[in-house]
Amino acid sequence: MEQRAGRRIKRRLTCEFFDGARSHRGIILDVGPSGVFIRTNAVLSPGTQIDIHLATSVAGPAMTLRGTIVRRKSVPATLTTLIQPGLGVKIIEAPREFGLLTADSELEG
Repeated sequence: MEQRAGRRIKRRLTCEFFDGARSHRGIILDVGPSGVFIRTNAVLSPGTQIDIHLATSVAGPAMTLRGTIVRRKSVPATLTTLIQPGLGVKIIEAPREFGLLTADSELEG
């Protein structure tokens, strides 16, 4: 089982991510030094590499991350208001600014 490396900080960042030519939308709900959790209904398998585009926001500048899906959380449609479906993503390539999302204690939830 994949274990998180480091503490996660709650965020709410809109993103668009791509697995090859297919585009998906989601919301990053938490960020850690080595990964993120994206709330989405996209069905992608663990091991899939994706590019994640974050728009400019109060949390930092626009950036693109590359990651590998390590976990998929599937939820029946009737429970999506109670349980958040999504993808656990291990970041394998990120700009220096990505560290600002996890280092800024003022933005912790």
